[in-house]
Amino acid sequence: MDLLGQVIKLIIDAVTLGGGLWLLFGAIILAGGLRDKNGPQIQTGIWQIAGALVILGAALLFNSLQTNSSATTETGLHIIKHFF
Repeated sequence: MDLLGQVIKLIIDAVTLGGGLWLLFGAIILAGGLRDKNGPQIQTGIWQIAGALVILGAALLFNSLQTNSSATTETGLHIIKHFF
């Protein structure tokens, strides 16, 4: 595996871990808000979960780039062109 492939894999793993933790903390905040019937805390938990889903979606998108058979041999410019 070349350097670009290793960097992309590392980024995917880090973003997935961060998104999962963000989702976990959002669920904890939401549960605490529902238990206390605290509206602002419920709203914060919902928005944090929504943000985590966006982060995990970005990780999935980046992972689809990684699993592309020619993605690991492309230069950075070709990766950018892949999205546009």
